[in-house]
Amino acid sequence: MGVLVFVGIASIVVLVVAFLRRCTQPANAPPSVGPLRFAFGTTVVLTLFAVVGTLISVIEAAFGERVTVTVPVRAIRPSLDPDITSIDGVGAEAALGSPGFTEGVFLVSGLDAAARIWLAVGHAVTGALVITILVLIARLAQQAMQEEPFTHPISHLMARAGAVLAIGTVIGQIALGVGGSLASSQLFDWTGLTGVRIETTLYERLGLSGSGLPESTFAFDVEFWPIGVGLALIVVAGIMRRGERLQRDTAGLV
Repeated sequence: MGVLVFVGIASIVVLVVAFLRRCTQPANAPPSVGPLRFAFGTTVVLTLFAVVGTLISVIEAAFGERVTVTVPVRAIRPSLDPDITSIDGVGAEAALGSPGFTEGVFLVSGLDAAARIWLAVGHAVTGALVITILVLIARLAQQAMQEEPFTHPISHLMARAGAVLAIGTVIGQIALGVGGSLASSQLFDWTGLTGVRIETTLYERLGLSGSGLPESTFAFDVEFWPIGVGLALIVVAGIMRRGERLQRDTAGLV
């Protein structure tokens, strides 16, 4: 999603620059709409793919027999067997610079309704964000191809897209994080092994639980940079609103 958002914002910036250039061109200058038509057509196709992909993800999360989930686990720091004293090889050495394995992508079956609902909401919100950005790009490209780009105001659309991006990304990340955490507890929490002797020494040395499985955890990261991007879009919308007002005032003087 991050890559799509970055590409989308970059495309919006390019189209805004095209807007400004069109407004400063002489009236008799031939419009250059080839790249804009290409951007519009490409964005329409990507929007269709995004809609279909979002529907598939939501349906899979809500009703699928198996669901693809990013599942967080407690940090695992694998270590070598202490009986190993030397290793032959090229000679490279490495030390862990992070807590180690903290999550994995699993194809999970048997999730309960709560986890499925959170995952479905997360996929729906994330897909809606991508679609919103693509629709905004298509609308900007379509508007930039007009003789007078600011005749039909679209600054309000950009402002709304910025607000949706700022709020929706946080909601989507939280929903997917909660769904993944619920899946983690359902996958790795274990009980009822009374009367069964389990050799835990090796497991503990590897950082695993006594069952030999990773330990579940309720944890997820939320990236807040989309809020800044959303606010930037709102600022750009304010600049475009001034351009729209200037064009209306200029048309009234003619």
